[in-house]
Amino acid sequence: MQTIERRAAQTILEESVGQIIIDGHTYEVPAPTTGTLVMVSALISELPDIDLTLPDDELPGEMLHKAKDCRAVADIAATLILGAKKIKAGRRRKWKIGKKPAEPTVDGLAEKILLNCTASQLRRLLTHLLAASGIDDFFIITTSLRTRNLLAATRTEVGKTTVSGLSSAAGQNISK
Repeated sequence: MQTIERRAAQTILEESVGQIIIDGHTYEVPAPTTGTLVMVSALISELPDIDLTLPDDELPGEMLHKAKDCRAVADIAATLILGAKKIKAGRRRKWKIGKKPAEPTVDGLAEKILLNCTASQLRRLLTHLLAASGIDDFFIITTSLRTRNLLAATRTEVGKTTVSGLSSAAGQNISK
């Protein structure tokens, strides 16, 4: 287990957290930045809802019915593999007609993942990428900031404050 400081240094220095081979091509997976995690979060919101309360014999049908909407899973893996910096840089470059871009696109890599990985391999790939992504650090940061915001004092009247989120009408009479 790496320290938070070491993982932060990897991200800042854009050090690789490992290599992934897909369709014979080796990809250096950069330490995920906050931008990468934000992009992944947006993709997760596109995943379809799957009713896991169905009986076991109906779940395969539910999964097959929703599979057509699960391309976002491959997009998530591709985003974690490429990283936000490469993705953004690739979108800004203008390519000459007939020339291939030097860096793969999310769509191109997601397509390779879909065509070359079994569901089991994709699950292991995502598990590996998420373990290296620093999501736990991101969760700690967002939770501590959210908690700080909730506990911060809010000015209600000149010289008087109340805990954030509580209105003066919530059982507190601040007028005298």
